[in-house]
Amino acid sequence: MESYTGLAIFYALFSVTVTLILKLKLTWGLYVVPYTLAFAVMLSKSGNKFFKELYNDKSETVVSYLSTNLINVFTLIGVFMMTLSYTLTKSKNVLVGTLFGVMLMVIVFPIAKTSLNLVITETDKLIKEKTDLDNEHKLPNIAVGLVVIGLLFGLQMLFQKTLDYSQLTGMIVKSNTLNNLIKNKYSLANVPKNAFKNKN
Repeated sequence: MESYTGLAIFYALFSVTVTLILKLKLTWGLYVVPYTLAFAVMLSKSGNKFFKELYNDKSETVVSYLSTNLINVFTLIGVFMMTLSYTLTKSKNVLVGTLFGVMLMVIVFPIAKTSLNLVITETDKLIKEKTDLDNEHKLPNIAVGLVVIGLLFGLQMLFQKTLDYSQLTGMIVKSNTLNNLIKNKYSLANVPKNAFKNKN
């Protein structure tokens, strides 16, 4: 029963967040939805009994299986939306936009899963071995998970800024090349010496 309560809380918060993003047209919301999976993994791997059925690659119950696949779908939709937005409003280049989408997929799926699982597991083990803290609700595990998600978001922004800078540099180089070609083509040095002589 407790795990169902956790599922209800997570999906209620998710529904409210998405509704506000769509209704108020919040730009920052596009950055949140792709990390649905990361938040779900953080909560389920934390060990908190309310979220044990939320996300599990090896689901043993129908509820867990459905929840896991729903979160995967929501994350994919988020990645698609953010990639489309970045391509249309920032890069305006299909190749650069595709590269951004691939990078985002790698971050929110394999990197998020692996890093969150490793860090939260080691944190829980360390707390049990080194302290007498009653970690019943696994709040320290969740806090560490939030830090990891923040680092993943920072990694995404770093890569995004690198793409923006690379594209800007490429545009400057192309612009300078074009200007040089124009200058060379219409330079007075390339005009024949007798071009301005009176033929009369």
